[in-house]
Amino acid sequence: MSNLLHSDKQTKWHTYEKENSQGAPVSLLNQATEYMVAMGKASGCEEEVKDRYAITEDKVHMEINRWKISELQKPSQSFYGPIYDHTKLRKIWEDPKETVTVSMGTHTDPRCKDRTTNLVVAIYDNVQIHTHLPLDLDEEMFNTKAPHLLDTRVSGLMAGTDPDWTKDGEVNPYSPHCDLNSPSLEVYYTLAHLVPMPARRTPQFHSEDEETEIYTRHCVRWNPFMGDKGGWDKTDCSVVYSSTYYTRCSCKQTGLYAVMAELREPKDTSDHPEWLLTVLLALYSISGLCLIFFILVVALVGVLKEQFHLLGLCLAVSVLGGSCAMIATLFDTVTEDRHDCATLGVVLHLCYLAAGAWMAMIGHAAFKCITSGIVDGQMKQYALLAGGLTSFCVGIPLCFYLHDLGDDPYCFISWEPEPKYFFFGPLVLFIGVALFCVGVIFLNLHTAALRNNPTMGDYRTFSIGSAILIIYFSITWIIGGINYMRVDLGFSMYTYFQILNSLMGVMLLLCIGVGSSRFRMAVAGQAKRRAEMFQNHVNKNNERERLQQQESPRRQDLAPTPPTRPVSRAFSADGARPITTDSDFPSRPSSAQIFLITCLPSNRWSGRGLDWRTEEKTDEQHINKTQVPLQLSHNALSTMYTVDEMTLRDTPIQSTR
Repeated sequence: MSNLLHSDKQTKWHTYEKENSQGAPVSLLNQATEYMVAMGKASGCEEEVKDRYAITEDKVHMEINRWKISELQKPSQSFYGPIYDHTKLRKIWEDPKETVTVSMGTHTDPRCKDRTTNLVVAIYDNVQIHTHLPLDLDEEMFNTKAPHLLDTRVSGLMAGTDPDWTKDGEVNPYSPHCDLNSPSLEVYYTLAHLVPMPARRTPQFHSEDEETEIYTRHCVRWNPFMGDKGGWDKTDCSVVYSSTYYTRCSCKQTGLYAVMAELREPKDTSDHPEWLLTVLLALYSISGLCLIFFILVVALVGVLKEQFHLLGLCLAVSVLGGSCAMIATLFDTVTEDRHDCATLGVVLHLCYLAAGAWMAMIGHAAFKCITSGIVDGQMKQYALLAGGLTSFCVGIPLCFYLHDLGDDPYCFISWEPEPKYFFFGPLVLFIGVALFCVGVIFLNLHTAALRNNPTMGDYRTFSIGSAILIIYFSITWIIGGINYMRVDLGFSMYTYFQILNSLMGVMLLLCIGVGSSRFRMAVAGQAKRRAEMFQNHVNKNNERERLQQQESPRRQDLAPTPPTRPVSRAFSADGARPITTDSDFPSRPSSAQIFLITCLPSNRWSGRGLDWRTEEKTDEQHINKTQVPLQLSHNALSTMYTVDEMTLRDTPIQSTR
């Protein structure tokens, strides 16, 4: 076995792996270790049984340790191997550091206490050079985009309990297996690194700091049941401690163990077209000028200092800051210095996340305007919300991922994905809110209130422009997320993202600047004319409300009301009735004047008019605005009305049936 692991067998092992399956050396070693367990179980049948067997060669060390389970059932008892004091391992292998420790107390079945278990400890050298790279790893467990390699020798622990023999020399089928693997099993192993290098770089912001290509280390166990031929599995294994020189691991199953180093994922900075830098500089410059123009107009023109254009002003400032930082990342002299790169990454994080937050605030403001008519009074709440969320999301990477900042080739936050989660996660939330508001805006643009109100018309044009800008911003950063999160599409999205992002300032000026009627009138110097239009509209509304208020009492007087007194005695045949007196109904006053109104058919009986003839029944008593019941007759049709005296005297009678 030791001869198979010599360096001169490397080519043959690689050829064998290509023809059969990857991991053939480890699979062979796993079978050899299981064979040693079977030998230990068979030795229990011999007359002279030793407590320990060991063999050490230049590339292989194996030992069998026989323990009574009654000893292993003690909670304080533990097994430690290999036992260097009784082997030639230290001398042959130049002071190795590999150890395996098992916390006992796992055999809880009392029927196992008289049985003997065989603990096999194995250490194999040179396995890493005989393993063909790249390793065939499970995509769900490992980042297969990054290269991996074995960074330690392979160490193993396996166990097997002697059979329970009957007096007839047969195995008792009713005895428990008494295996070492159990839910409470904990195997701790320590392996020395073949490449003494720290995993991930610590705050290496200075040239004297140590560089490393190792991103992280994984504790793995060979699983013979993974796939067709087995594979490395990190399920139920974890790193307890890792340093530059060794790693201590914990696993819940026996088997062959190793420490796997995951190298840093190659930074694919594929060459971009030569014209791209020139085009991006021109587009970002034009966008910057557009943003500066928009900012100055809103800041200097008083009529634009309202909620919507102030939100646009904050958005323009954020986009301008992000564009300036993005221009700086296009130059290699800036990106090569990690201090400068980390600073630019923080600025990009702050500015573009703030831009996403202001997009959401603008979308919500337009939503409230279109649906509820609320156009002002929420600027302070929007500023606190956008600023607070942005600051919180920028601060988390600075507190917990400072080691990773500044190592991206494009200086966008970090090359590692974890810090960028705190940019794209909130950005997706902001974009989702904004797009929802955009949908509501488009569904309510053609309401009568927006079409007929010139004041709301200003906000209508701003809402349409902001909706278009939100869609453009969303598309841009969806492409940017695919690029910066390194989603494998088979081609780079960097060029498409940069071109769209470089036009963000131009789109902002077109959508919420030129697209806003209020902004256009302010730029054209027509702010005074717009104020006059607004005042005329207000005056018309006030006059309309005044006329409505004057007509409302008159309508109330003409409105039919239920009788306010008991029904009088029946009318006579000629339509008259006796005048009630105070003695008839003490609870109501006596009648004043009763008018009998007779409706005669006219030549225009088409609903356009009636001829009226009034006949006065005199009463010496005169009371103003006394309501009396009248009977209006036309053929067999009769209706009771309640009118007042002054109305009959001064105005024509109108039927209110």
